[in-house]
Amino acid sequence: MDKIGVVGIKNGDGFAKFMSKELIIEELYEILDPEIKVNIYDLGMVYDIRIDGNDVEIDITLTSAGCPLADKIEEDIVKSMSKLGYTAKLNWVWIPAWDVSNITPEGRDQLAAIGFPMKVLMPSTWKKRTKEDFSE
Repeated sequence: MDKIGVVGIKNGDGFAKFMSKELIIEELYEILDPEIKVNIYDLGMVYDIRIDGNDVEIDITLTSAGCPLADKIEEDIVKSMSKLGYTAKLNWVWIPAWDVSNITPEGRDQLAAIGFPMKVLMPSTWKKRTKEDFSE
């Protein structure tokens, strides 16, 4: 379990339900980038998730700052978090900009399966970016 721990919330039936950051991430796996058709988490678009009671704040970026489908992605996230009993707030992050090093190994596999060239997806200079890479 991470630093956030477990947060108690109420579901629609009034029963206590416990959610964790990991369950929120599982829900984000279900949200696909509308153009690429790979989930937003494995694409590395989600930079951070913070939970405070029934509120979840998500730092997120787009694969392209000019993406015309940002509203669709935001709508899908808000609906998805609502199903879990959370009110979602999205913070759109542009610095650091998204790049292919954000993609998880699972995301690279999904992209390769739909025909993206492996040379682009697996450059030898890749390293997994950490939160420290994003701080000033």
